Amino acid sequence: MSSDSDSDSESSKTLEKNQHEINLDDEFSSPTEAFHIDDYVDGKYDDNEYIQSLLKTADLHILQPDLVKRVFETKKELGLFHLFFQPSLIESCRVWTETRMEKRNYGKLSKSSFNSYLGLEIAMSFMHCNDIYDYWSSKQFLGSRDIPRVMSRNKFTQIRSCVKLYPTYNHDVAVSDPLWHSRNILEAFIRNASNIAVPDGPVAIDEKTIRCKGRTKAKTYMRNKPVKFGIRFYALAGWKHTYLHSLWDNGRGNKLKFSLASRYCSVFQDMRQSFDTFRTNDPEEIILPDSASALWSLQISKMHQVLKSPSGKRVVFMDNYYTRHPFARKIKHLTNDEIKVIGTIKLNSLDTYNKTNVVRAIEMMKDVSMGSWLLVQCFDSKPKRCKKKKKG
Repeated sequence: MSSDSDSDSESSKTLEKNQHEINLDDEFSSPTEAFHIDDYVDGKYDDNEYIQSLLKTADLHILQPDLVKRVFETKKELGLFHLFFQPSLIESCRVWTETRMEKRNYGKLSKSSFNSYLGLEIAMSFMHCNDIYDYWSSKQFLGSRDIPRVMSRNKFTQIRSCVKLYPTYNHDVAVSDPLWHSRNILEAFIRNASNIAVPDGPVAIDEKTIRCKGRTKAKTYMRNKPVKFGIRFYALAGWKHTYLHSLWDNGRGNKLKFSLASRYCSVFQDMRQSFDTFRTNDPEEIILPDSASALWSLQISKMHQVLKSPSGKRVVFMDNYYTRHPFARKIKHLTNDEIKVIGTIKLNSLDTYNKTNVVRAIEMMKDVSMGSWLLVQCFDSKPKRCKKKKKG
């Protein structure tokens, strides 16, 4: 009993002595403990020929390989960061922020200090704390050893309170667009992300929520999501390296007269011709130009326009929030049959005729063995057009 108590006291002293010297990177740096999603999928679906055929087509095509290679060799990770956020844009944000800091008597803001601030913001997104002061805490299981070395807490909070990402304030735009203050840097990032690389093979579209506690009309609430309050984006990412190719906000609180798809085309003007197909008088066209489906169609077809698939096939996976027959048919038309859609579907997303066939198929599949499938043909339903009544 005495030996156990002595060992416990020694271990507790060792813990107290080294509690501020724990490095999480060292704890999980062993190659035997490293985990990657590819290892899980390859091991679980080795016998599934269909999934293996999809994984073989997964790739990420760099559109400017010489530029990417050159900036990485010269500036390493910083060079890759500047591919998405140009140095001129970062410098403009620094000048705007410095002007605001000088008005509050916080002093000047150097380039190195602003770059350090940006690096800390990125690092904090990887390790979540309830309060910003916890990152500088000296309490057990809180804080970080590296963050205080980069910048003091007071300096960080001063810069954060004065960050400015826009040149001038426009009242009319600010009233209509709740994300007006970040619109410039958001559009610059997604424009560069689409022009640097494009995924091939399996791709997924889904919502991406940015946690937000601020008072903004762009914030949405979804009780069934892990992040209930936040700003939601529509994100398109490839399987290979999970590269983010497209990102666009859901337009919550936006009162501008332009639709989501129209604002998307203002950034990617080469998609204007595809967007014009939604505004035709064709009675077969059942996707409205101001709907979210129009935006999703443009985001997905952008991959085809940037680079046609070398494998000849792209498959977009989606959940039942997105899966609709008119949406899949529109993607097929915009990409010349290159992109296919796989996803779950809600019965209330189907029209009456197709819903009857799907319900009948579900009843037929209740007692069959797992792995069985049944093909259900989907029919195009023409939209109901209201005819104007003649007077008289």
